[in-house]
Amino acid sequence: MCNWSNCSTKAPGATKAWTVPAGDGAKTVYAEQKDAAGNVKSLTSSISLDTTPPTVTGATYGGVYADTVTFSDGTATLNGLPYTSGSPISADGLYTLIVIDAVENTARLSFAIDRTPPVGTLSINSGALLTNQTDVKLNAASGEIGVQARFSNDNATWGDWKSLSPSIPWTLPDGDGLKTVYVQWKNLLGNTTDGSASITLDKTPPTVTGATYGGVTSQPLTFIFTEGTAALNGASYTSGTTINAEGIYALVVTDAAAR
Repeated sequence: MCNWSNCSTKAPGATKAWTVPAGDGAKTVYAEQKDAAGNVKSLTSSISLDTTPPTVTGATYGGVYADTVTFSDGTATLNGLPYTSGSPISADGLYTLIVIDAVENTARLSFAIDRTPPVGTLSINSGALLTNQTDVKLNAASGEIGVQARFSNDNATWGDWKSLSPSIPWTLPDGDGLKTVYVQWKNLLGNTTDGSASITLDKTPPTVTGATYGGVTSQPLTFIFTEGTAALNGASYTSGTTINAEGIYALVVTDAAAR
């Protein structure tokens, strides 16, 4: 007597399509065999249902990484070549990983490996050699998308990471002399590289001898100045040139730092 769902009679050796319950795990199918005399034999057979693709860690589809890739089970190819889970990927580039488990569930993803530090440029006041102000503008640039930078006056104490800009406010340490601004660039993967730029701070006006401000004399005058260029009553004046003519004079001496 047959009272099972989907029960039917099949000849020995025949096959029958069957659907096991959904959900990964062990599945058991039960059967009975009955001969012409009505003798019945119970049978079972089990199989493991696995519909879950292998789990891949260390990368996601379309991502950019600096690390290796691992997978939970199965065998894999990386750009068509056999790949062992956790093996280092030494070369930067684009990759496609295909992982197939024992029942041919497949995980496939494309990603990039990038261990290359970012390349950037830094200038102070558009590349000027001198400044007479401690407040300057930094121009930090990179050809790589998403790069940030941070800065320091001593290569030890750093400011916050900032988006790149051609006009980042910065304050140099006071005191005349060569000043160096240090920079670290960081890309989206955290790869970093170092750099620096320098400028000379000169806040000291040129020294002028030969007269004092508002002074009057009956003798010829000779002005000597230590640096820069000069204008006497608006006309170019060379240090050491004697002035013989009477009159009121204004001497303006400007050095390379505009002091």
